[in-house]
Amino acid sequence: MKLTILSLTTVLFLSASPNVLAAPTPTVSQQTLIEAQKNNTVILLDVRSDEEFKDGHIPGAINYSHLDIINNTAVLDYQKDQAIIVYCRSGRRAAAAEQALIDLGFTNVKHLEGDWLGWQETQLKTDNTKAQ
Repeated sequence: MKLTILSLTTVLFLSASPNVLAAPTPTVSQQTLIEAQKNNTVILLDVRSDEEFKDGHIPGAINYSHLDIINNTAVLDYQKDQAIIVYCRSGRRAAAAEQALIDLGFTNVKHLEGDWLGWQETQLKTDNTKAQ
């Protein structure tokens, strides 16, 4: 009886959360991103808040809140097969944005390995857009 209830609870949980079973997007290393940016072959999306972005971001990144992408209010005027690499602070918001992009028909969505925290940890170049 307990096993049946546990099984039923698991099935209900998984069916109520469609993204739980979604396959994770492929990851891209920091070095691969840098090379792709040199060749202008990628769009880099920072899906953190505007304030976080202004505090510092990866050079060349474009800022759209993950909520704007999820709610389909971001104006994403890109080719559906354009390479898009997504990052946030630690990965949770990026994963949600990546799934939303896939749901919108984007076919070449990837995740930046380590996100913003990983970028900072390796002390790679950052941009800061706050007024001096």
